[in-house]
Amino acid sequence: MIIDSNLVLCEGAITASGNSQPVALSSLTLPGKLTAIPLKLCITQAFSGAESITFTLQQADSATGTFTDIAGSSLSLAAAALTQGTVQAWHSLPPNCTKPWLRLHYTVSGTVTKGSIFCALLREEENGYEQGQYGGQR
Repeated sequence: MIIDSNLVLCEGAITASGNSQPVALSSLTLPGKLTAIPLKLCITQAFSGAESITFTLQQADSATGTFTDIAGSSLSLAAAALTQGTVQAWHSLPPNCTKPWLRLHYTVSGTVTKGSIFCALLREEENGYEQGQYGGQR
């Protein structure tokens, strides 16, 4: 899998509600209407103190513009799912993503003391590692 650092929405700790840095979808004028552009969200450090976190994709006309929710793009994870290694994903950029800037908004319920995520647009779908997937022993 190839990850372009310019397409990483969020990588690191989340302890309160907030927004990721905006990501430019470059010259795509209707980005959600193209061939599926995969998105990945994974928990890289288990959350402590979180009751749930809701992740919503937002779009805008510019990096400093007014961001609005992309309808149908919310993903809620309960405390039981906020464990290291949990992978959730929107299969691809939603078709109603029509603006050139994207960010991730997250709403935290509870008093979070630790927890981290990784969220990015990917070049291809990533199905996760399975034991024996990479040669090594012959």
